[in-house]
Amino acid sequence: MDAHLGDALVQEHGLGTFAAGCLRRPDHSEALVHAGGVPSMLNAMRRHPDAVNLQRQGCLALRNMAARGSPLLREQILDEGAEEVLRHAGRFQASVDEAYAALRDLGLDVGIVTVDAGTGNVVEDGLVFGAKKANFNPVHDESSGTNAAIQMAAHSPADDMGF
Repeated sequence: MDAHLGDALVQEHGLGTFAAGCLRRPDHSEALVHAGGVPSMLNAMRRHPDAVNLQRQGCLALRNMAARGSPLLREQILDEGAEEVLRHAGRFQASVDEAYAALRDLGLDVGIVTVDAGTGNVVEDGLVFGAKKANFNPVHDESSGTNAAIQMAAHSPADDMGF
């Protein structure tokens, strides 16, 4: 990746490869950290700060590494400066969920913010994911009339043709 740092598409695909390779594979994550992969990943994200898909792939890679990695591995990722890069990537709608997950799995406090569409400024909502009970009804009730309505409306193609 270092040889093609100026090519955003190469960097995006490299980060995507790291993300896939580290998914549920802590041994791959450890090897990548020990091989010096994290600085390369963060350099790509810093070099192309507005390449949204690249930012998303970088967030996924860092999240996959942190999710099943050891506390020491997470500390090494943070020591390379991942927090700042991830918080920047979280400004984009296409990568906000991935940035949030990476920050959370690295053990950092993450709140919910919004970006003012007019100014581009980040506005703190003061909310923490999961702190407010969701408006969700966990009970699924079958409608007794649905199956009967389907059966009443059902007919075969032969019926339409007058056979």
